[in-house]
Amino acid sequence: MVLTNGEAMSSQSSYPLPAIAPGATGDVSINLAAPTTPGMHFGDWRMKDDKGALFGKVVYLRIQVTQGAATPPPTTHRNPPTDPLPPPATLPLQTGMNINPDAPHSNPLETGELRGLDWVRWVFKLAARHNAAERQDINAAFRQFDPLVQGYVDQGVGSMIVLNQETVWANAPWSGNNDWNSYADQLAKRCPPDCRPLQKVWRGSVL
Repeated sequence: MVLTNGEAMSSQSSYPLPAIAPGATGDVSINLAAPTTPGMHFGDWRMKDDKGALFGKVVYLRIQVTQGAATPPPTTHRNPPTDPLPPPATLPLQTGMNINPDAPHSNPLETGELRGLDWVRWVFKLAARHNAAERQDINAAFRQFDPLVQGYVDQGVGSMIVLNQETVWANAPWSGNNDWNSYADQLAKRCPPDCRPLQKVWRGSVL
């Protein structure tokens, strides 16, 4: 198993795998440590044979390192008002959950287990597709995600689609860069032309 792109987040960029018979399965364990620099970090791993040829799917890692929380200001205690406050407006509670379309056990579409939810939330992966040849291919992304949207619509569940760095790679890598203003500008410019064809198809199906 070797690192093919991004950061290793480990003391090694390659790890030997145990001998596995054809058709059998095996467990692979790699100890990783989160970087100390705030921002988005990524690493792509693949298997490599003894002749140096890469094979198998990309095993990818995406991690968001946040900055430490600032010390909160001291709290000022005030006496409660003498007049009672009106009760807050009651808003309908919508239920939903995050799913991962690339993980079969994190996207229970076929079983209907999420029927009754109001929404599911997932990332529209255009720049970070598993197949490197399909990255930036809007048609390949549509072929994957359209059955997902329509399948949840049939169950009465809307899709909340997230556009982020996995949609538009922009000024990556961000490690040590932290130029989020430029990234936001590029995301705003790229998303309308990239995603406009999907707006007509999915209008009313996504939140």
